[in-house]
Amino acid sequence: MQFFQIELNTEKGFTLLELIMVIGLIGLLSTTLGSLIIGQYDAWDFNLNQTKLNDHSELILAHLEKDIRRTIDFDENSLEFKLDVDGDSDIDKVVKYQLSGQELIKLTYLGSDTSNPIDSREIISDIVTSIDFNKIDEQELKVNIELSYEGQSRSIDKEYYISDLIYLEARNYSLLFDGVDDYVAVDNLTYQGADYSQLSIIAKVKTTDSDGVIYSFDKDNYFSLAIDNGRLKFNYTKWEEHILYDRLEQEAIISQRTINDGQEHIVAVSFINGVTRIYIDGVLDEENIDDSLGGFLGWFDDLLGGIISDLLALDFNLGSGELRYGFLGASSQADSFNGDKANGDFFSGNIYWLQHWDKTLTKQQIKLYSGIKIDGDTYVQEDRSLSGQEDGLLVYYPIRINDSILYDFANDNNGIVYGGHFE
Repeated sequence: MQFFQIELNTEKGFTLLELIMVIGLIGLLSTTLGSLIIGQYDAWDFNLNQTKLNDHSELILAHLEKDIRRTIDFDENSLEFKLDVDGDSDIDKVVKYQLSGQELIKLTYLGSDTSNPIDSREIISDIVTSIDFNKIDEQELKVNIELSYEGQSRSIDKEYYISDLIYLEARNYSLLFDGVDDYVAVDNLTYQGADYSQLSIIAKVKTTDSDGVIYSFDKDNYFSLAIDNGRLKFNYTKWEEHILYDRLEQEAIISQRTINDGQEHIVAVSFINGVTRIYIDGVLDEENIDDSLGGFLGWFDDLLGGIISDLLALDFNLGSGELRYGFLGASSQADSFNGDKANGDFFSGNIYWLQHWDKTLTKQQIKLYSGIKIDGDTYVQEDRSLSGQEDGLLVYYPIRINDSILYDFANDNNGIVYGGHFE
């Protein structure tokens, strides 16, 4: 038995039933897409807030640990550290931490007490809700810091034993490379994989040459920091994992400023998931944000805060998977220690120190770890000594000992010096 019969309209226009069906389908698709976009936005917003909490936590700890390493006395009530900067057991500076609203402020006084003039005032963070020092005994200090941002919170609980931290006095030594065949072969440390998601390199260099490699683990498989036509250039090989496909791509970012003027410069590069930045003397010089989308889709993705690209491009990591060893002053192609090097890419000039991190450093962290204070348009280098125990510090070459071995004070990734000499 036929209860009813639906006949589609063969004339121009739509029937009421057809309109209802179309509207229903559009509503269903809109609801599904809207839920997806909202969910992705919430996740992106959560991760963004967590990233800020992480960055501020690391920056606060970096300041504290730098001061604790040089502390010869501290007051838990006034949050003061009395510092011995030059290692002669006398108080050279007093550092005081204070909280104003949610701003954690660091005051530095010249001399032995806070009655002296303030040398510097620095706002370390603006999301701190409380800070507490608890002096257990003469050598033990417990620190608790609470942070809050956009409804999310973070608690830092650390315990320090003053005598356990080794302070390395900064000295103005350097390793001079002739640009012909001088180099340092890095031992123990290798790259082999396609999942290196973060990287930072900071170095102090001086050169008048237009080209030459500062630090390399093979640009065609991992990365290379170099001078190119007088500018700082970071070459890297990137493994992209997409939902629809995977691919290996070679990328490069080059600074706007030239650094081959014969003056000392602190150069830095950071990489995280396709975002690469170059810093010259503590100032952001160039930035490259990977964008695999173009045209209207790219514009719409930007409008949504990168949600579409986050869905389509899951990871942008460093690495090809090949085994590679590294060099200072030469371009690596080596799959064994002191192996193959590219001809004609040797560095000419001085390298004073180099830090290699397996995490991304913020601009504030780069300035802190390299000892940079911006004074007008120039920078002033202060103490930038590290203990070698900093979180994420993979290699630390302070270049302090005149030897055939370039000692790594972080993880024993020592370098063997071939031809370069200390001065």
